[in-house]
Amino acid sequence: MKISGSKVPALAAIAFAAALSAAACGGDAAPRAGGSGDSGEAPASFQPGHESSLMHAREVAGLGSVITDHEGYTLYRFDKDTAKPAKSNCVDACAAQWPPVLANGNFQVEGIDPALVNTILRADGEQQVTVGGWPLYRFAKDARPGESNGHGKGGTWHAATPDGKKAAAPANGGNASGN
Repeated sequence: MKISGSKVPALAAIAFAAALSAAACGGDAAPRAGGSGDSGEAPASFQPGHESSLMHAREVAGLGSVITDHEGYTLYRFDKDTAKPAKSNCVDACAAQWPPVLANGNFQVEGIDPALVNTILRADGEQQVTVGGWPLYRFAKDARPGESNGHGKGGTWHAATPDGKKAAAPANGGNASGN
């Protein structure tokens, strides 16, 4: 199903930041509705540095069904963000370690209810994708598709399920990638 970014301005894709240190997160972002439907525009990137525009619900070992990007990388939610109202509190060094999933036009979802997908306007002026009100992120240290090294980090980062909730804790007590 195609999700329209009819209220989302076209933005250039942003390259990943290479910072390796996590920092305290703070800042404000105002919610901005994304809308649904097909505006006829070509799909645009929803992930920094990537051209595909697809998010999937996929099985990840030890976690069950979670949201992944078009390459199969696990997407995360942050407990210090809010869902009602939707707001990202991961900026600056935090956003370098946990790059936000950005939207700059239309994008598609598979296995995710389109009614749960929206965008917010971040403090830095970028549009970030939300599911169930929760802003989504990648983890810079997930080196391969299917890894979930960010799940459980700091007790505040969790792989996101297709309804925006936290994925279950892995059976081994660590992250689902075994690291």
